[in-house]
Amino acid sequence: MQDRQEQESDPLEISKMCLLYSDVNFLIFTKKGKRYGVIRELAFVAEDEQMRMKVDHCVVFDEISRNRSSVPPLSSSDIKNSRISYIPFRTVDELREGIVSEAYWHLLRLSPILSARR
Repeated sequence: MQDRQEQESDPLEISKMCLLYSDVNFLIFTKKGKRYGVIRELAFVAEDEQMRMKVDHCVVFDEISRNRSSVPPLSSSDIKNSRISYIPFRTVDELREGIVSEAYWHLLRLSPILSARR
């Protein structure tokens, strides 16, 4: 059996498929990280009709440094207009705590659906 990623070589299409087939999506913006991929992923989550039902299970984590967001202004508009959950963080520990907490609560809310898949 061939791996799905071997059949589809376009990185953006692979990313879109991962977003579509994930139960929970965390998009993490950092000051030092490469942002172009996560910007494209956020635009897909915010704009694509297929993602409308999944927006409630998407979270944007935004590193704040010197009171400045890592999220570009246009992406901030996507977050607000699509009502995607937004969580700022200042340290790696805050990010870790946020991810663990959000994963717990999202998976708890999804547990009936996940249990039905067995």
